[in-house]
Amino acid sequence: MSQYNTWAGDSTSVDPSIDYNHFMNYSASFYRNTKAQQLYTHNIYNIITRKNKYDGLYYYEDPTIMSWQLANEPRPGNGAESLKWLDEYYRWINSTAQFIHVLDHNHLVSTGSEGLAGSLDSVQIYLNAHKSKYIDYLTFHLWPKDWGWYDANRADSTYPLSLEKAIAYIDEQIRLARTLNKPVVMEEFGLPRDGGIKNKAATTTMRDKYFNKILSLVCDSASGGAPITGANFWFWAGEGAPQNEHYQWGFGNEMRGVDNFNSIYSSDTTTINILKDYAQKLNELDEKLKK
Repeated sequence: MSQYNTWAGDSTSVDPSIDYNHFMNYSASFYRNTKAQQLYTHNIYNIITRKNKYDGLYYYEDPTIMSWQLANEPRPGNGAESLKWLDEYYRWINSTAQFIHVLDHNHLVSTGSEGLAGSLDSVQIYLNAHKSKYIDYLTFHLWPKDWGWYDANRADSTYPLSLEKAIAYIDEQIRLARTLNKPVVMEEFGLPRDGGIKNKAATTTMRDKYFNKILSLVCDSASGGAPITGANFWFWAGEGAPQNEHYQWGFGNEMRGVDNFNSIYSSDTTTINILKDYAQKLNELDEKLKK
């Protein structure tokens, strides 16, 4: 969003590593930047109306697409300063989702929100942002490490409380979904490899334990009639491991893999088996509900 502001001619330069609050509020000024909005909606139009040259389908009619999202983790800003611009944030969500539905009658639309963590931890802000009739389902993300709950170097002491907070967060997001009478998807969750090591040779004991518990909760909740309808782990790297000892990409290196604690590689068989198991359970539940 800060990049759209720049493209729209705003010469302001804000370094998030120096002043994160200022950066977040500058990014949120996108919602009231008319020129930036024009560039953004133009981009949406170009994507949704693009024709795939291989199968001849426009994206708005492509059955392999499930949903469009307004952005990755959109936020109204940060701190008290952002509160005065909430109406612009709500208006952006409603008008953009409506615009997408006008272009595309075949696919769902969601915000891409982290949930309460992306709504100034305010229930009311989250509900107001998602009550639009053009938002078809709710989303939330779950990041124990990024939110300061979990430390891979102190896994034994930080994991229990992290899991407790994660379960409470999921339960709260399900409650909010019930309030709005909409389904909800946990569309991002993950945990670092043991010891916080990025090398794919590192073990995934704590991650597997966490995935098993979180996916079990999602499956049990869905089976009990809760409006949670799925979960997406973050993220699949497959065979794309970085080709250096630091597991970081640098200029001149092949575009393989990324510098991330959360990568799941094709060699992570224990993790993959957990994902397969719960995918099968949710698919079976889906078939059962269809009958």
